[in-house]
This record gives sequence, structure tokens and C-alpha cells, in this order.
Amino acid sequence: MITEAHAADETALPADEAPHWLLPRQAGRPVECLRRIQWICQEVPDLFEAVLLICATHQGVPRASLAAAIQRYHPAVAGLGVDDVQGLVNGLLNGGRDGLEAVHRSRKNGARRQSPMPFLRPD
Repeated sequence: MITEAHAADETALPADEAPHWLLPRQAGRPVECLRRIQWICQEVPDLFEAVLLICATHQGVPRASLAAAIQRYHPAVAGLGVDDVQGLVNGLLNGGRDGLEAVHRSRKNGARRQSPMPFLRPD
């Protein structure tokens, strides 16, 4: 019979393979973070999904640093400044998809949502 302690030892990852950077309040080395964020931005074209994944997997990295990396690597925000992208990150973390889209629309290069009544002109 396998005890709980023995089962836990068999499923534990070796220390060099454990993804410690995923744990809360762990930032990891900046070079590794940038490489992971660049990969996420290349693989996830949807801005909301990319920012959500980056925020979830890099909780220990300051929001300003995340915004700078997202602005550098994600094509959807290439025309925005770092402060604007930080607003997107804050919008997502505070208001989910609606928060991110509201901030993105309000920025200079953000795409506007189509009007449900096409005969009305957008402001």
C-alpha cells in the first residue's frame, strides 16, 4: 500500500524542472520572463487572451514591466504607448474582457466596436 507521503514523492517534479516562476509573487529572471512573454504574444493573437495569460503566469512581475513587454511584442498594441498598455492590463485585471475592450477603444489606435444600429454615427 502506498502512503500519501510516498505518492507525493513520486509525483513531485525535480527541483530543476519545477516551474517556480508560476507561483504567486515569483517573478523569475527578466530574460526568461521576456522570452515567455514574447512567445505568448506570438502564439496568442487575441489581445484579451494574451494579456490574461501573461498576467496569470507572471503574477510577480510589476504591471508596468508587463505592459512594456506586451507593448514590445504584441502586434495589436504596437502603436500604443506603455502607459496605454498598462491601462489595458489594469482594465483587464479590474474589469475582465469588457474592461480591456473599453480601455482599448478609448485609446488613439484602438478599434471601435460596431454600432448595433448602423444608421447612427459613432461619436
